[in-house]
Amino acid sequence: MLLFFCINTRAQAQRADSTASYGAIKGIVFDSAYNFALSSSSIALYKLADSSLLNYTLPNNYGEFLLKPIPFNTPVQLVVTHVGYKTMVKPITITNAKPELDLGKLYLDRKGDDDSSTVENEVVVTGVIPMRMNGDTLEFNAAAFKMDKNATAEDLMRRLPGFTIWGDGEMTFNGKTISSVLVNGKPFMGGDASVATQNISKDAIQKIQVYQQKNENNPLDSVMHANIKTKEEKNTGHFGKASVGYGSDKRYALDGMFGMFNPKMQVSVVAATNNINKTVRSLSQLIQQASYKGIGANIDYQTDFRMAGLNKPVAAGANFQYDFIADPTYYKSSRLTGDYFFRRNNTLTERNTTTNIFTGENNLLTQEAVAVNSNISTNHSLQTSFSKRNEKLNTTLNAGINLGQTNGRSESNETQSNATGLISTNNAIRTNANDTRQFNLGLSLNRMDNNYKNFNRFSKRVNLGYKLNVMDDNGRSTNNSTFTSYVPGQDSKIYSRLYDKQDKLSVTNDITLEYPEIKKLIFGKMRLWDINISLRAAAVLTNNKYDDRVLDFDAGLNKHILNTYLTNKRDEDIFNFKPNLGISKTFFKQLSNRYTKAIFISATMEAQYYSYKHQATSITQNFNYKYWNMIPNISVSRMNEQHGAYSINYSLSYNSSFKYPDLFHIAPLVDSSNIWFIPKGNPAIKPQENRNLGFNFQYSSRKAKNPFSFNINAGVGNASDYITDSSFYNTAGVRTNYYTNINGFRNANLNTTVRKSIKVKQHAYQVGFRLGGFISRTPQYIEDIYRIAKKLNGNGAITIDYSFKDVVTIQAEQGIGYNESKQTGINNNVFIARNYNTQLSGSLQLPKNLTWSSNVTYFRNSSNNQVPVNFTIWNASLTYRFLKANRGEVKFSALDLLRQNKNIINLASPNSQTFGYQNTLQQYYMITLSYFPRKFGK
Repeated sequence: MLLFFCINTRAQAQRADSTASYGAIKGIVFDSAYNFALSSSSIALYKLADSSLLNYTLPNNYGEFLLKPIPFNTPVQLVVTHVGYKTMVKPITITNAKPELDLGKLYLDRKGDDDSSTVENEVVVTGVIPMRMNGDTLEFNAAAFKMDKNATAEDLMRRLPGFTIWGDGEMTFNGKTISSVLVNGKPFMGGDASVATQNISKDAIQKIQVYQQKNENNPLDSVMHANIKTKEEKNTGHFGKASVGYGSDKRYALDGMFGMFNPKMQVSVVAATNNINKTVRSLSQLIQQASYKGIGANIDYQTDFRMAGLNKPVAAGANFQYDFIADPTYYKSSRLTGDYFFRRNNTLTERNTTTNIFTGENNLLTQEAVAVNSNISTNHSLQTSFSKRNEKLNTTLNAGINLGQTNGRSESNETQSNATGLISTNNAIRTNANDTRQFNLGLSLNRMDNNYKNFNRFSKRVNLGYKLNVMDDNGRSTNNSTFTSYVPGQDSKIYSRLYDKQDKLSVTNDITLEYPEIKKLIFGKMRLWDINISLRAAAVLTNNKYDDRVLDFDAGLNKHILNTYLTNKRDEDIFNFKPNLGISKTFFKQLSNRYTKAIFISATMEAQYYSYKHQATSITQNFNYKYWNMIPNISVSRMNEQHGAYSINYSLSYNSSFKYPDLFHIAPLVDSSNIWFIPKGNPAIKPQENRNLGFNFQYSSRKAKNPFSFNINAGVGNASDYITDSSFYNTAGVRTNYYTNINGFRNANLNTTVRKSIKVKQHAYQVGFRLGGFISRTPQYIEDIYRIAKKLNGNGAITIDYSFKDVVTIQAEQGIGYNESKQTGINNNVFIARNYNTQLSGSLQLPKNLTWSSNVTYFRNSSNNQVPVNFTIWNASLTYRFLKANRGEVKFSALDLLRQNKNIINLASPNSQTFGYQNTLQQYYMITLSYFPRKFGK
C-alpha cells in the first residue's frame, strides 16, 4: 500500500529535442474539502499539439511534485488525476523568462454519487494517463509507452520507473524483490517470471500492476508481486518455438515449445535434445529457454563449457493449469495444476587425477587414477496439485509419481606410491543398474479465524500438514577388480563380486500440527503485554527395509556362490518427534506515509524425542537407542522502513540442533572389494550437538531511481561431541576408518553482496560485488595422533553490466575462488587451491534485426606442487530475425574458437589435495533455424 511514496522522482517518457532549453513545474496536490495532501495522485504532462506524453510522476508523502525537464515555449497541458476525484487539466507554457513555474496548491474536487463529470473545465484530454494508484495497487498503463511493435512485457518493465531487472535476472521494484510475476492474477505457465515477461507481447498488455501482500512467514515483512493484466480481447492466445541446429563434428540441437492460454486454462508442451552439453533440471527451465525474448540485445543462453564429460540429454514435458475462478483474489481462488517431465541423459566422462594425502609426519601418499565412466539415466515425473482458498480455509492437496532408471559402467586404473616408490595398484570394472519408483502425497489445511467482533476462547485457527513418501528402489551391480601389492606382507587380491540384489523400500510419514491461538485458549481475554503464544508439534516416522544379496565368483566351481557375510536383510525404524512452544512479541511504531518501525522477538522452546531401531540378519547390526533433547531457538529482528527513502532490516538469532549417528557410524559391514577403504563401527558413539549464532543485515534504497542494496550474513558455530573420523593407513595405502566423538569443532562464515543500478538518460549501468567465506577448525585423528584441520574457503566476484537503449549490452566479471586446508599436529601441512576467471560478454544490435554477440572467459587454476593451468574460452554468434513480427530467426554460432577449453579438478580437503582433468566439450560451429509462433487475442 505504500508503493506510491517511492515514486516521487521524475519519470520521463519522451523527451523533446535535446538541443532545446528546458524548465520545470512544481506544485502540491490537496483535497479541496478537507485540505489534506493527496499523495497518491497521478501527474502527467502532455504536448498540446498532439497529446504526446512528455513526463509523469507521483507526488511524495506531502503531495509535492516536480516535473522536469519541460521544453520552453511549447504549449503543454498538466493533467492531475486521483481515484474518486474530478480530473484537473491546466494548459501551461514555460518560457525562459520564468523557467520554474510554481503552481502552489492544486485542489481536487471529489466526485458526487451522481456526478458524471470527470474534467474540471472544457479542455479535452486525449493523452493516456501513464500511471495511477488504484487502492493499494500501483498501475502503469501500457498504452502510454510507445515502443517497438515486437516488444515484450520485460521490455516494457525496463522502461517503467522503479523497475530494475538485474544481470542475474532478478527483478526489483523500488529496491524490493518482486517474488512473483502473475498474469491476470494467476501464475503463468508454471510460475517462472521470465516465461511471462519474455513471451507476452507489449501490445497485448493493458496495464502492469505492482502491489504488496503480507508475508505469512515473517511478520515484519511484506511480499511484493507484479501482475500483467492483458487487454480484454487479448486474454486468449498462444506462443512457442520450433528450433533446429546442426554443426561441425555432427553437433546438433533441437527444441520445441508450444503454449496456449485462455481466462481459465493454460497448457504448454515442450521438448529438447542435443549433444552440446545443454542440460535442464526442471520443466520450468525447459520452458524458459524457449522464450521469444522480444527486442534488444540479449546475451543468450549457451553451451555449458564447464560441464564435465560429453552429454546427450533428451527432455520433454507438459504443464497444465485450470482456474475454476477466472479472476482469483487473495481470499478467493480454486486451482488445479499438473505437470509431466521426462528427462534422459547419456554421459561419457573421462577423468585423470592425482591426489596427495598426508598420512603421518612427513609421510606423503600419492594416488593416481584414470577412469572412464558411462552412464544412462532416465526419469519420469508426474506431479499434480489442487488448491482452494477462501476467507475461512486454505487447502492444498498434491500428489506425484517418479519413475527412474540408471545404468552405468566404469573402468578405472589406480596406483599408489610413497617416498619409496610404487606400493600398490588396482584395476577395476564396475557396473550398476537401478530401477526406482516413488510416490508422494501431501495435504495442507490452514483454518483461519476472521471473527474479530465476537470473542471466542476456542479459536478456529489451526494449521495441519501431512506428507507421505514411498520409495521402492531395486538395484544390481558388479565389481571386478584386481589389487596388486608391492609391499612385503600385503597380499594381492582378485575380486569378481556380484551384488545380485540391492533393494530398498522406504516409507515416510510427516505430520505437523500448529495451534497459533493457545494463549487465548489458556488465558482468555488477558492481553499479557500482547505476547503471542503458539503450540506446534511435528512428527516424522520413517521405515526403511533393505534386502542385499551378494555373490562371489569361485574359479574352482566356475560359478558365483553366496557371500553370507554381505548378504543381509535390514529393517530400520526412525521416529523424530518435536513439540515446541513459541513465544513472540512485536513492538510497533508507525507514522502514516512516513515510516514504519518494528522489533520482533521470538523464542521457541522445543523438545526432541529421537529413536533409532535397527534389526538385521547380521547380528552385529542389531541395536537401538533413544534420546530426549532440548533445542532452544531465539531470534531478535528489527525493521526500519522509511517510506520512499530506504529500508534497514537486521536480525540476530541463536539455534541449536542434533546430529544422530546412523548404521555406518555404529556397525557397518566391511566390503573387501572396496580396496582402499575399510570402515569400522563404534557402538559407543554419541549424538553431536550443534550451536549456531547468526547475524543478518539488509539495506535497500526505496527510491524509484538508481536502487542500491547491501546485504551481509555472518555466523559462528561450534559442536559438542563432534562426530569425526579416526584414520589409519597401512603400508599398501589402504585406509581404515572409524568414527568417534571429540570436542573442539568450530566454524564461522561471512557472505556479503552489494549492488547498485544507475540510469543516465538511455544508458543503464549495474555494478555488483559479492564475497563469501567459510572457516572451520575440525579435530580428527590420523594414525592415532590428534590433529586439527583448519579450512578456509573463499569466493568473490565483481560484475559490471552496461546497456544502451535496445542496441548494446555488455557484461564484465572478475571472479576468484580460494581453498586452503592446513593440518596442525606433528607437522603443519598446507594445501592451497586457487581459481580465477575473467569474463567479458557483449551484444550489439545493428542494424535493427541483426545481433552480434561474443563472450570471452579466461580461467587460471593453481595449486601446491602443480604448474598453473591457464586457458581461454571465446564464443561468438550472429543472429538475424526476419518474417512478420520477427517470428523467424537464423543464428550462426562459433564456440570455443581458440579450442582451449579444459575441465579442471582442483580440490583441497583436511589432509589431501586433488588435481586433475576431465574430458569436456570443445570447439564446434553451428547454424540454427528457429520459428516463434505467436498470437495474442482471437
